[in-house]
Amino acid sequence: MSFIVGKDGDISLFRVGTLVAIVGIVLVVGGVAAYFLDQNSYRVPLDVEPYPGAESWGNIREAGATRRLVFLTSATPEEVAAYYDEKLRALDGAEQGCERIPASGEVAAAATDRTVVPYWYKCLFQRTGLRSSQLTTVTVQPGVFSADPDLNTEGKTVIEHSQRWQP
Repeated sequence: MSFIVGKDGDISLFRVGTLVAIVGIVLVVGGVAAYFLDQNSYRVPLDVEPYPGAESWGNIREAGATRRLVFLTSATPEEVAAYYDEKLRALDGAEQGCERIPASGEVAAAATDRTVVPYWYKCLFQRTGLRSSQLTTVTVQPGVFSADPDLNTEGKTVIEHSQRWQP
């Protein structure tokens, strides 16, 4: 502590003031750096690990800061939704998990039309900060019939990750 004592043995106000100013400048610079590092972390998608064993079925880049990833699996939609429910609770600790739409039963048109999705699950993963956000919406649905063999997902489960992040 001898650096804050002057030649006369008393505490030097100039030296104390200089020390306080240096500490203040270091704290301000550190705060600004932490802010920009935090903001920069929102400039990439919030990646949610896909269901184990799911195969990639496409990657659609919609715009600069949005994309959709589509996966197929042979697991049931309920098993897949339970997996994402667990991931969602681990991310934010909330009790609210994936939502089934409609809450029970199936969409009426699905009873007569095999190309209509009978129900689906929506899981919202988000990370927000100061004027920044990352969002991944996971949609899980049973596959539907299509006359085009490349688009026929009947008997499979379709998983779509729709992602948005800061540009």
